Amino acid sequence: IIDTLMAEKETKNAEALVDRSHELKGMAANFGFGSISKVAGEIESLSKKGDVDATLPLIDQLPVLNEASQKAAKNWLSRT
Repeated sequence: IIDTLMAEKETKNAEALVDRSHELKGMAANFGFGSISKVAGEIESLSKKGDVDATLPLIDQLPVLNEASQKAAKNWLSRT
């Protein structure tokens, strides 16, 4: 979904950004990736308001947050 949001960033399609960020928000929350869920929620909210330009720096944060979340999950799993 993050790759899709990165691609949608180029089109500035607010409806698609709402849909994908909502999907990511829920999935990230289900896996305990709170930082990703929070940013996705902000993207969703801004996209609903039509402020797509404000979402662009948030979307750019997602790959870094995703990498950090994956590392944290792997570290946690390796301890159990």
